Amino acid sequence: MVAITKDDLLSRRLQVVTRTERGLAVVRRDPRSLPRRLRLLLLSIDGGQTVQVYEETLQGFGDVTSLLAELLNLGLVQLQAPQEVRANAMPDSQSALDLLLEDSDFNSQIVTEMLYGTTTPGSFEEMLRVSQQTTPNLKATLAPPPPAPAPVSEQVQETQMASLFALLEATRGERQMLKNQLTKMHKMKKAGARLTKENKRLERLVLTQFVFCMALVMALLWALLRR
Repeated sequence: MVAITKDDLLSRRLQVVTRTERGLAVVRRDPRSLPRRLRLLLLSIDGGQTVQVYEETLQGFGDVTSLLAELLNLGLVQLQAPQEVRANAMPDSQSALDLLLEDSDFNSQIVTEMLYGTTTPGSFEEMLRVSQQTTPNLKATLAPPPPAPAPVSEQVQETQMASLFALLEATRGERQMLKNQLTKMHKMKKAGARLTKENKRLERLVLTQFVFCMALVMALLWALLRR
């Protein structure tokens, strides 16, 4: 099988992106087996949207076409004609994000770790090895992540969340719950950052007061000793 390129996808923009059995297994087992550049995109796929929809709405993800090509070459997603998807069955109808953010299990810290945590060591290399058995010419475009990639900045996370909102507005406006949960997670992260900042300010204030009190005690002791 020949590796799919970005140019190949540009001519197939009206086809629907669906997860394969391998892609579903990754989502169910642990999405952190994927590098962060691919993880959130795979979680966003619900089996009912075209390549074009993802390109137009997920602009905060970077080069979505190239990322989709990576997922295709890894065998995690596939392209289907819209009529084929409609004829076969209901689409996935829920992206993995819907399940991850369900009210009953929602935990902002766990979700953030799942979306942006470090890739599980060795997992992507094994995934790449399996993919190369059917597509031997996979090369540097599917390079594994560095051992300790830099944390995803708050600005990048905000941009990606905005892109997810754009996708929801464009394709699944009725899924208010998912949008609310993404908003909730975003607000909780901001509140956490504010609390951390406030705690540091209070620590500095306490330290300053402690130093002032110590200086005052020393001054009083010095005054007593001079009598």
